[in-house]
Amino acid sequence: PGPFVVTGGSVNVTLTYGGATLSGSMKIRFPNGGSGFEAAVFEPETGATAFLLVFANESAYTDTFNAGGSANGGSVRDGLNALVDTTAPSVSIDSAPATVTTTAPFNVTVEFSEDVINFISADVTVGNGSVTGFTAVDGNTYTVQITPDGGGDVTLDVAAAVAEDAAGNDNTAASQVVVGYTLDIEEDLRKILEDDLAATMTQLTQRMEGYASSALQRLKSQDHISCVSRLNDVLDHQKIQFDPDKATLKAESAPALNELMTTLDTCPGGRFEVAGHTDSSGNENYNLWLSEARANAVIEALADRGVDAKAFVSKGYGESKPIASNATPDGRKDNRRVEFHLIDTPAHDPASCVSANSAKRRMDLSANETGLSFEQTSQRERYSCATDSWRIVESTASHFDSENGMSQSMFNLSARRERFVDADSVKGYFVGVYGSKNDVSGLAIGDIRGLGFHGGIYGADRLGEGLYLDYYLGAAAGRHDFDLDFDRSGDTVNADGNYTYLAGFVGAALSGKTEFDTYTLSPRVGIDLSYSPGGDVDLTTSRNALSQQSDLELGSVNGGRLFGELGFEIPTEDENGTVRIAPRISCYQSIGSLNGACSIGGSIDLASRSDAGDFIYNVRLDGEAGSDFNAGSLSVSYSKSLWGGSLSGDVTISNTGSIGFVQQLKLNF
Repeated sequence: PGPFVVTGGSVNVTLTYGGATLSGSMKIRFPNGGSGFEAAVFEPETGATAFLLVFANESAYTDTFNAGGSANGGSVRDGLNALVDTTAPSVSIDSAPATVTTTAPFNVTVEFSEDVINFISADVTVGNGSVTGFTAVDGNTYTVQITPDGGGDVTLDVAAAVAEDAAGNDNTAASQVVVGYTLDIEEDLRKILEDDLAATMTQLTQRMEGYASSALQRLKSQDHISCVSRLNDVLDHQKIQFDPDKATLKAESAPALNELMTTLDTCPGGRFEVAGHTDSSGNENYNLWLSEARANAVIEALADRGVDAKAFVSKGYGESKPIASNATPDGRKDNRRVEFHLIDTPAHDPASCVSANSAKRRMDLSANETGLSFEQTSQRERYSCATDSWRIVESTASHFDSENGMSQSMFNLSARRERFVDADSVKGYFVGVYGSKNDVSGLAIGDIRGLGFHGGIYGADRLGEGLYLDYYLGAAAGRHDFDLDFDRSGDTVNADGNYTYLAGFVGAALSGKTEFDTYTLSPRVGIDLSYSPGGDVDLTTSRNALSQQSDLELGSVNGGRLFGELGFEIPTEDENGTVRIAPRISCYQSIGSLNGACSIGGSIDLASRSDAGDFIYNVRLDGEAGSDFNAGSLSVSYSKSLWGGSLSGDVTISNTGSIGFVQQLKLNF
């Protein structure tokens, strides 16, 4: 029975009935019985799609064929309508992951040009992998799951003659498909890029903290009440000496005068009374004259050292304001003194103001067995008398080696402007640009080059006597290009591309200073927060001549610090120094590490100066411990009056074995 499909242009036929067989040019088996027949077979013409069979006995075949006419004494039967098929089915392989993939296993599609039979999973030949899934979608389409054996090319083949169509035609071979498989690099790449972003945000946070700290120090230095206190502290530790019964300064007074000059440089625009005092020896009127003459001599000596003393006023009090008994030599010595008093006028007086330029350079160096840290800072500052504002241009070049295989160099250029809004407030804004290069040698080999911008506002306010607030608010944006090689199963996978990011920063701190009995208390509490929603990564993954483009998203990067400390300052017995003890507690959500860690710690400082006052040193012991970390350091610093300026430096040794060194030279013109 038909219709059915046969092969060839000339078709072989065997007619079997009642044990008799007739062979001809077409082959077919009849399932029904019967006897006594004759048959004639006609070969189809070339390209024909049907032919006729002629049977002599009609009744024997009525259950199989419909009558369609007669010839040669029999019935013509057309129930076969046989189609002639000579075309071999073709096959193709479609790789879903294109030419490069980091996903395993992955799927491919094997598609034949027509329905086939006998195609099984073993007919797919895989190089550097195996078939781990096989599904027939329909008669001609199959989904094949491939699991690579390792990094490298995965080859896919379907050979000829592994399947056939209904006419028995064997398939032709498929064109080979090659998929470059790489072990997943996304996790390592994401970690490297997020570490790079965290390092960038950490450095920018430190910059902004520094801007706020600068405003606070400027506000404190402009606090003329504080300035008077510091001037008199100098004179308490270093006496200004005169020739007996004269207003002539002795050479031994030079260190005290130099330190007065340095202190006055930090509080420009102040109007001070320089008060002279004597003991009760001699005539009262003479003592009044002598005390004022000596006060004038001090003002002249400061002016000779470059201090703007036009707003200073001298006044002699003679013996009228003793601070000790005149009955003893020590008491009379204490009464012979010079003091500074604040004249109660606005902090800024344009008539007595002088515009000025200054430049500073600073070098920091730290090294241990895990790496090297270096920073060179140059700062140029211009003070405008008319606007009572400062314009500051600062450039910083830094280099940092870390134990996780990163070596980062960064250049930062920033411009700031800050001014006194009033006597109790300093406000400023900043803009900056940075360029960075991060050499990576840990999870991958290569570098990351960054370019970005940052800007924001900062300031400091005096909230009350001895109470201050400093703050900053900033934002940053940048693009970092990377070129990294990953070693995967002895093969190299290259990741090339860039990521862009946005980040925000905010911080504030309250600090104060007050006297309690013989102690000076200095509390400080604050918070720093930073956040980036992450970044968009344009990624090109390549191996040998194969490449693939894709997108990747970095996770959010955030950090924070909440801290508080309380300092106790205790004067030493010789009154040439102080001991400062400052316990503190901090909680971190650090950028890139130490999630939610809290710690306790503190510092002990011993500061002292020479009797002449020209040499100051400080020893500091600092420590901090939390559930996941501990840190400690010992540092020694010094400052020496030199050439009308100062030479200073410090050396720090940490519990990790790192050694830091800082040297700074300041010259006053």
